[in-house]
Amino acid sequence: MNLLVTLFLFIAIDLTDANAEVKTSTMSPQSQSQPPLCVDDPKILENIQQTLDANQPAKGDSKAVKKKKQARRYDGYKQALASIDDQELFTRLAYAETLAANCAQQNAQIATRIVNVIGNRVQKRNGDVKSVVYQPSQFASSLHTYGSAKFKDFLCPKDETLWKDVSTKVQNFMTKGSGDLSSDTVNYFLYKHDKRWTKEPDSWSKLAENTSGASSELRTCLRTFDVPNWK
Repeated sequence: MNLLVTLFLFIAIDLTDANAEVKTSTMSPQSQSQPPLCVDDPKILENIQQTLDANQPAKGDSKAVKKKKQARRYDGYKQALASIDDQELFTRLAYAETLAANCAQQNAQIATRIVNVIGNRVQKRNGDVKSVVYQPSQFASSLHTYGSAKFKDFLCPKDETLWKDVSTKVQNFMTKGSGDLSSDTVNYFLYKHDKRWTKEPDSWSKLAENTSGASSELRTCLRTFDVPNWK
């Protein structure tokens, strides 16, 4: 499978420098109560789309230009959600990614594993939630705007039951600083997100799958993988 295509679905391995400034995550009890304010203003959505489009790396771009564009690709989201705290941002992403799995009957189990993976990345980034959520080419199933992407759910969570469940899981992870999976479990693949992508990329063939607590039924929807040297 072409890597550029698969980036629309899965969380790819990133080998960027982890020597970032240590940041303290902010947490608000309000993030757990009910779905947050809905961001659905057409002008805001248009700005997000225009920013995504304007910063889509082109074939002829130099490496420097591509890097600059990738760094700014999610600026529309950053502006739209500038006032929210880290916990809510984490929760919005985990909520949208859970919906992106398209396995509603297993949402609770899926949310647990997704929160663990995102949380592990946050821990490896010294608590920097924003650098994880807005990392270029990551979480496209919630931040890109193709047909099956859940960007509208990321911006406007409406399922109160799921929001509360995901919020609780995020709160618990951030309070404890760890979850139920190995701290090296930082990748997952959503097998039912979009019928165009039904297999994890070939580059993952050497990764160890973390099957702890995962039923065979769950694994038809989502599988998690370890990347010990992820930064």
